[in-house]
Amino acid sequence: MDALVTPTLNAQAWKLDTNHTIIGFKISHLGIAEITGSFREYEGSMKLQSDDLSGAEIYLKIDTNSIETGNTMRDNHLKTAEFLDTAVFPDITFASTGFEPQGDGKYKLSGNLTIKGVTKNTELQAHYKGNAKDMWGNEVVVFQVEGSIDRTEFGVEWYQLVENTIPVISKEITFSMNIELHPE
Repeated sequence: MDALVTPTLNAQAWKLDTNHTIIGFKISHLGIAEITGSFREYEGSMKLQSDDLSGAEIYLKIDTNSIETGNTMRDNHLKTAEFLDTAVFPDITFASTGFEPQGDGKYKLSGNLTIKGVTKNTELQAHYKGNAKDMWGNEVVVFQVEGSIDRTEFGVEWYQLVENTIPVISKEITFSMNIELHPE
């Protein structure tokens, strides 16, 4: 069987490699462009329950104040109560409730996502990219994780129209994350 489909990992407990992980997002602007951004500060872990990764327990905590879009004025606005309200809600968290193999190294990742104190069950897609040794001989495992949410369901409700019909930004936010983990 293909090594990407059925990995053999030496450790059962993994920690997020914050030097090589990227927690990115994008949102539609004016219906024709995209604004992209990322979070600079986060921590996370994965605990394996089986050799095929099914049932892995995954936890991620993101520092909301570390949001960055490349525009200081926009970043400061995103930290206000109109968006993430970072003074009151310093973290976004995700705790898995399921990690189910879908074939070809792909997994359905379900879990409780909490933003601004609102928790909703969310489904993401995880693609196991493989495992390798780094420059120091340490084992590393990599996933690409993607998914979308409706931000208004989490209390991020700022909404403006231009020309009375075009939203300044969409309600949907798409996440794209390169997740690298190493043994704890």
